[in-house]
Parts: sequence; C-alpha cells; structure tokens
Amino acid sequence: MVANVYDYGRTGKWIIRKEFKGKEYYYGIFNTKKEAIKYKYFLIRNFWNLKYAQNRKYDTKYRYIYRTKYGTFKIQKNNKSYGYFHDIRNALNERDLLIKCNWDLDLICCI
Repeated sequence: MVANVYDYGRTGKWIIRKEFKGKEYYYGIFNTKKEAIKYKYFLIRNFWNLKYAQNRKYDTKYRYIYRTKYGTFKIQKNNKSYGYFHDIRNALNERDLLIKCNWDLDLICCI
C-alpha cells in the first residue's frame, strides 16, 4: 500500500488525495497505480502544492471502502479498520451505518 494513493472503488482506477489541517484535497484520478505513484512523487517534489489540487470533489460513493489484494472490501477511516466484507453492497451498508452513528461501533448495535 502506498500512502495517499487509493483504489477508486470498483472502477479499476486510482486516486491521489491528501489531508492538510483537517481538510481533504484531491489531486487526480489515474488509470493505473503506477501512473498515480509517479504523479505522487511529482507532488512530493513540489511540496504538495495546492495549485495542483483539483477543485472538484471525486465521487464519494466508495469513500472509506478499499479493495484488498484478496478481493474483499475493507472499511477504513483514519487508519482504523471497521471490518472486511466479501460483498461491496454489505460494505456500503455498514459504512453508511457507521457514518450515521458518527463511527461509534457501540451505537450501531442500538440501530
């Protein structure tokens, strides 16, 4: 896994995003992981200059959901894992519950 380079859901594409002072910035979408990593190193050489950040938001449908190398789907936020799922629909449903409960696992049991 490469920091700031993420699998873009089921699209097969890769995105670069980085958080500064609690705000998330999007730096592009790429057809391959190799292209994304190459551009990430360009960003590092340019100190993650915000002029390269995109103003538009990427589709958040798959936000916090990552495909693992084993073909399962993992829900993760701030380097904390919230579970693995074999089906993307189950992962999306669980992620939506977590968001609704402000990521408090104890509150999910009450819903």
